[in-house]
Amino acid sequence: MTKRGLGRDEDHRAAWEEPMPHPLVSCMMPGIAVLTIITAILLGFHLWQRTLPADTTVPMLAGTKVEDAISALHAAGLDPEQVKSRQSSEEIPEDYVISSTPDGGRRVKAGRIVLLLVSSGSAYTTVPDVRELPQEAARERLQTDNLVVAQEDYAFHPNIPFDRIINITPKPGTRVEKLSTVKLVISKGPDVPESTSGPAGVPEVKSTVISVALPTDGDPRDMVRIDVSDESGDRTVFQKEYNAGDTVVQTVEGKGDVTAKVYYGNRLILTRTF
Repeated sequence: MTKRGLGRDEDHRAAWEEPMPHPLVSCMMPGIAVLTIITAILLGFHLWQRTLPADTTVPMLAGTKVEDAISALHAAGLDPEQVKSRQSSEEIPEDYVISSTPDGGRRVKAGRIVLLLVSSGSAYTTVPDVRELPQEAARERLQTDNLVVAQEDYAFHPNIPFDRIINITPKPGTRVEKLSTVKLVISKGPDVPESTSGPAGVPEVKSTVISVALPTDGDPRDMVRIDVSDESGDRTVFQKEYNAGDTVVQTVEGKGDVTAKVYYGNRLILTRTF
């Protein structure tokens, strides 16, 4: 028993005599572990950043032509995208950049999409002087200047030949909003006395060719209808579906004083009296 007891005492003494870590080392071990974790995170972050696209700068694009702006963005490694609905501007000409998102001068990653807001030009236009031009040439000029012919009246004129413009309302030089409507007075030539009646006092049949470009700011396809009012009464003489932007050319006839009205859907787009 004594030997076993002495053996236990020796075992305890041996355990107490084993070398212990220095207290300073014990205090530093948690810090070393935390530092190791932080180092690993920073190293991983650095490696992840190296896989990202390089930084680049958005060019200053406001006031530049849209084609030049797109080229500059490509050169900077960026992806240009035009805003579909353009915005009118009194300062920035048509087809020039109003602004970009992100703004010019910002640092971004290469490959980022940059939205371009492009000017549609001024919201206003000036009524051109189409007097004495042939009717078709006058209509083309007005369409180019973003104006809509909504009414055409015929009148005799001693000096202006048949089918040329006598007058336009609003008067030439007037500043109006784009897509405003105008009224044309078209010459029937000199007022030469002629028979206005057929046999047995029947009114003579008159005709005119209506040529009208359909508006593009409505439905993409709709019904075109032409109504005529004359001495015989009111009636629909033409009805057919067309696409927006098409040009409708149709001959209409009537007796006496004739008024033709052209509708696109439920919208009155032209009135002509002849």
